[in-house]
Amino acid sequence: MILQCLTVSKVKGDFQLLPILSDDNKPGKVEAGGTNERPTDPSAVVEHRFIDVGTFSCGAAFGLGETMQHRMVVARTRVQCLAIPRDWLFERRQNVGNTWQRVRMQLDMTVPSRSRLFEMFVREHRWRRYRKALVQEFVRRNPRQNPTRLADVPIMCRVEQGDSE
Repeated sequence: MILQCLTVSKVKGDFQLLPILSDDNKPGKVEAGGTNERPTDPSAVVEHRFIDVGTFSCGAAFGLGETMQHRMVVARTRVQCLAIPRDWLFERRQNVGNTWQRVRMQLDMTVPSRSRLFEMFVREHRWRRYRKALVQEFVRRNPRQNPTRLADVPIMCRVEQGDSE
């Protein structure tokens, strides 16, 4: 699986994408898709969110020069990787019809950018917050008529939905 690290600040329930700061980033430099502002509010909480952006299957290729800044490849099971030098792989004899450049372009197009991932993250967070408020409002307006309680359900049959907040 491919994990993308998003550094976000949370102020009053809203998220802001923070730029990737590294040794080569200067305070005045702005990254594409982000702002150059650190949270000025002392109540802002900086969080690192890791988002699963894709899954490789058997025989997949990666590391061909695609955008992998602040992304990592994580294996859930035991894998075998064949490491081949990129310059050798891109030679004319091994690269008939620019196959490997096409694979790299396909990877760049299918894996969403950092800013697009942040938009999807914020939309999902707002949806979960809305859904939770909607359920609470429904429960408040329509109290249970059934006297069954959670303790009446056998432990083996219980399935709980976790709160991801």
